[in-house]
Amino acid sequence: MPLRRTCPAGGEPACLPVAKPAQLSGTARPRRARRATWGPQTPRGSLVGHWLEWARLLVMVRAQTPGVQAAWTTEAAQQPFARAVAEGWDAERGGFVYSVDFAGKPVNRQRMHWTIAEAVGAAVFLYRATGDATYESWYRSFWDYAARDVLDRAGGSWWHELDTHGHPTTTTWDGKPDLYHAFQATLYARAPQHLGLGEAARQGVIAC
Repeated sequence: MPLRRTCPAGGEPACLPVAKPAQLSGTARPRRARRATWGPQTPRGSLVGHWLEWARLLVMVRAQTPGVQAAWTTEAAQQPFARAVAEGWDAERGGFVYSVDFAGKPVNRQRMHWTIAEAVGAAVFLYRATGDATYESWYRSFWDYAARDVLDRAGGSWWHELDTHGHPTTTTWDGKPDLYHAFQATLYARAPQHLGLGEAARQGVIAC
């Protein structure tokens, strides 16, 4: 079975083939079997945090491979960011829902710390790539929300999961097992966008 191709408008040669789900696993599982695997850490729908992560990674592609062939990546990066804030961001209280369905409606409304951390990175990289002050404004909004609700000022680190009212909860996991998302969020604005944070640290180019 041939691969289905997903390309930006104009069919630039940089686009890559994308495998259909059945090809990734070898055999498509029955719908009932797939449903049995859904759980707190593998929720139904699409994870908004991954859209934001891809926005940042696409800007990194542009920074690492300058030239005409990578020119489409900035526009491509803006699209998942725009979709994330349109469908996932709570304009009244702040925070992103965890997942949405394929019509853009929230499925899991819990607020995960890693999602806002990815949002910070995406806003930094898109601001640098475009110079659009809208991304700086989003960056500040994301940090305002994190400072108000996500930082555990008494116990340290970040609350990993909040309910829709901003109260810590443990529906998905207990404790604070994930440090790297929060730590990375504090470094994105200090490191060059053409390097991963690990390599930037190795080269000593993270600003103090």
